[in-house]
Amino acid sequence: MVVTVPTYNQICLNARLAAVAATIDAGGANGNLVLLSNSTVISTMPLSRPCATVISDGVLGFGGTPIDVAAAIAVNNFTIAA
Repeated sequence: MVVTVPTYNQICLNARLAAVAATIDAGGANGNLVLLSNSTVISTMPLSRPCATVISDGVLGFGGTPIDVAAAIAVNNFTIAA
């Protein structure tokens, strides 16, 4: 059995990521970035709206900082790099 993995050109990748960002922003509330370890939630960070500011070279960049940075630091032991 031969398994082939599809490869997408940059235009297609960026369009798919733009659709993901639009879907995150389409809800009634801000989206969340959920960090998992296997199936265990490690942390949930609310995203800014719009959530993505950079889509380039097949990478979706989230803009801004989490909405409640102080709570994220207090609850999840985050450090925010300056």
